[in-house]
Amino acid sequence: MPASLLVFQMTDIIYRGYPNDRRASRFAAVTTNLGEVFLPETAPFPVVSSRIRWRDTLLSLRSREYQWYAAGLVFASIGGWFARIATDWLVLELTHDVAMVGLVIAVQLLPPTVFGAWGGVISDWIAPKTMLVLTQLAFAVLYVWLGLLVGTGSAEKFWILVISVLIGFVSCIEGPSRAVLTYQAVGVRMLPNAISLNAVLPQLGGILGTVFVGVVMSVFGIKAAVFVAALCLLVSAVSVARIHTARLEVRPNTKPGMGHIRDALRYVIRKPSIVLSLLMISVLSVSGLQASVLNAWMADSKFHTGAAGYSLFATLGTIGALIGGVLSARRRRISVFDNAVMLGVSGLIWLSCGLTPWLAPFLGGLLISGVLRMLFLVGNDTLTQLSSNAAIRGRIVALYLTVVTGGQVLGSVLMGWMVSELGADVTFVITGVVPLVVAVAICLFLWNRSRRLGRESMHLLE
Repeated sequence: MPASLLVFQMTDIIYRGYPNDRRASRFAAVTTNLGEVFLPETAPFPVVSSRIRWRDTLLSLRSREYQWYAAGLVFASIGGWFARIATDWLVLELTHDVAMVGLVIAVQLLPPTVFGAWGGVISDWIAPKTMLVLTQLAFAVLYVWLGLLVGTGSAEKFWILVISVLIGFVSCIEGPSRAVLTYQAVGVRMLPNAISLNAVLPQLGGILGTVFVGVVMSVFGIKAAVFVAALCLLVSAVSVARIHTARLEVRPNTKPGMGHIRDALRYVIRKPSIVLSLLMISVLSVSGLQASVLNAWMADSKFHTGAAGYSLFATLGTIGALIGGVLSARRRRISVFDNAVMLGVSGLIWLSCGLTPWLAPFLGGLLISGVLRMLFLVGNDTLTQLSSNAAIRGRIVALYLTVVTGGQVLGSVLMGWMVSELGADVTFVITGVVPLVVAVAICLFLWNRSRRLGRESMHLLE
């Protein structure tokens, strides 16, 4: 393989050239000296300026393979929420300790944070459809195990922690495998639309899961809720298994090894778009993805709305995320600059929510912030995946998810410290200021770069 490889880059991700579109796609290409390190080529991306029609918002669902994938994703999300809420309530019943609930969540995040990169290697090595079916079955087995412990009265803190750790290890493989399988199911042309739907469908599953798990737990108990979670994961596994392998996009396979992780890191370093995307998602993960803690303080201490108000705050955030996911499917351009703007404006809105003394503006700010954050999250994820080539995409996604989970763990610790030392009101302001400052810095960097290289470099994807 020559040292100089043809690496495709996209100036504006503006999507024309869907399967039913007869107009030719335009591609931008540049030859980059990558030294002696083998870095596979990035696939070319369609670039088009036509407006996306409303009927094309769910474009990816025209693919039969993606239909099966999407069905599995919804059931996996429903099952995940059933298991999460049932486990949290079980821990509370056993220990009456909220800190123990936090520990259970933390141990689930620990394996993806420490071993997430290996999950990417596995997803690039073994067929992602196979791995996704196995992970769904593994989740189902773990939930059945937990249900049996509850049913026999043998559920203890130790076994709950063990199962939580195992769930975390399975999650290391599930995330990258989902990303690679999404690409194989829809191809590069519909990938941005599919990533947007991948953000919307779990929100839908979350709404259904949180609504019905309360009913199941109140009528049949925690054991039934855990077994329902296992059943949902079995349905998810069957749905993924129905995907026809012959109709999937072909991708090169790799063999596992530490060298492949190092290759992924070197690849990221040579991709400014991925570096900046990782920087922005790390900032949001640390400072902005623990909103539930601050919302609880707002409901209890500032606005005195109680549990009903806290539920309303969470509902508005979910509605905003759903709207943001749908709007993401209609975005005509995705760039580092656009994503930075979304991050900065969402930080500004969140800052305003922390400063306002009135409830109505706070509620409106929660909704708008949810929309903007989902637009950023989907755009940032899309940009990262489209900046990666097929042979290495699983490892890049694994690094991305490692940053997200690691940021959430660090953010949880920092959030607790800031609330206790600085107060919740000051913490609320800080969590809005930090993303805003980072976003402004990135925009200024890109603006200064555009002055030197030309206006189009403001949105250049490298």
